[in-house]
Amino acid sequence: MMRRLLAGKGILWQFSIASLVVIAVIGVALAWGLSDLVRRHAVKDLMEEADDTLVSRILDHLSPDDLATPMSSTRLTEFQHFVEESVISQRTARLKLWNTQGTVIYSTDLAQVGQSFPIKDELAKALAGRMVGELSGLEAEENAAERPLGRLLEVYVPIVFPGSSQVAGAFEIYQYYDPVARFVAGAKRYIFGGLGTGLALLYVSLFAIVKSGADTISRQQRHLEEQAQELEETYEMTLGALCASLDMRDHETEGHALRVSQLTVALAQEMGTLNEQLKSMEYGALLHDVGKIGVPDAVLNKAGPLSEDEWAEMRKHPFLGYLMLSDIKFLFEAAEMVWAHHERYDGKGYPRGLAGEAIPLGSRIFAVVDAYDAITSNRPYRKARSQHDALADIQRNYGSQFDPAVVTAFKRLIERGSLAAASTASGLSESPVGA
Repeated sequence: MMRRLLAGKGILWQFSIASLVVIAVIGVALAWGLSDLVRRHAVKDLMEEADDTLVSRILDHLSPDDLATPMSSTRLTEFQHFVEESVISQRTARLKLWNTQGTVIYSTDLAQVGQSFPIKDELAKALAGRMVGELSGLEAEENAAERPLGRLLEVYVPIVFPGSSQVAGAFEIYQYYDPVARFVAGAKRYIFGGLGTGLALLYVSLFAIVKSGADTISRQQRHLEEQAQELEETYEMTLGALCASLDMRDHETEGHALRVSQLTVALAQEMGTLNEQLKSMEYGALLHDVGKIGVPDAVLNKAGPLSEDEWAEMRKHPFLGYLMLSDIKFLFEAAEMVWAHHERYDGKGYPRGLAGEAIPLGSRIFAVVDAYDAITSNRPYRKARSQHDALADIQRNYGSQFDPAVVTAFKRLIERGSLAAASTASGLSESPVGA
């Protein structure tokens, strides 16, 4: 319950709720503990009073013969007078004497004299020689006459005459609990007042401390976010500069890296890729040809067909790109994508001959986007072809060069016009695509 209440809340909210709950629990626990402590002390005091004073007084005016049968006539009147003069106080609600057969031989409520009840619970313990006491709920059958008096402290004391070890009966006394209850109520008010004031001061002090800490954390968090934003912008500027340098080396594909990076993100989103993976795919597409920095200019810019040895040099660029990027922590996943961006779905690509889902998803997405951009972009040796032609060529290689799931998602993008929207968002010309 508490965990659900605090979930998703700020530190101040969590502190406020948690501290208020703790304060309430402490207050209730202290009030209950005080009530229990006072009750136990009241019972203990009554037991000590009964054992030390009252029983000795009663034994001086009682004989074993008195416990044989219920008191009556002159003996009852005489004993009643003694009890009223020497035993009963304003706190005393009732007094009873029991014999070992469970018969009331005397009670300040004369109507109870002569009544017999089953010997059990506290009465049984007293007749077995134990003194017992409690704040009674008066549920027992023998307490029916006391119930109208309200809650009572009840004590049973065994009666053992001097010179004997046998329990001859039991002495039972009830005291009113109302004075104790009033004391407890007053103490509770004092506790709640004092505790409330003290805890309120503590709460305000702690709140100020926590608020100061929370404000500091918020400022630091905003500062870290600003630094992270600046760092990301620096990364992107660095990557942009790197791509610009690649464009300067390879004029045939100028702007290609920026176009395919934006289209790769659009296609990845269409396939339901998680947001945290999109940035790595964008970087991987943007830097897919970074390894060409290690390819000799004579090979990279050769006007005619490449020889076998020259093709071998050119095919090194995916791995060279991986080596350049893999040690950069935030580009590690992009590096994997760069290494595999010339692999084919049927396993006939290079440099490792990966097939199917062994090829990173970003590389499978990039393969379709790269082919699309190559077909719909102007090159020195040919003009750009239409979007329709590009889609037809890609579908012809469905399941061989390209992942079928990627081709299907790519077709949906074209049919909805979302591919043109992605090109527009990146600031690219739509004319080749719409031709």
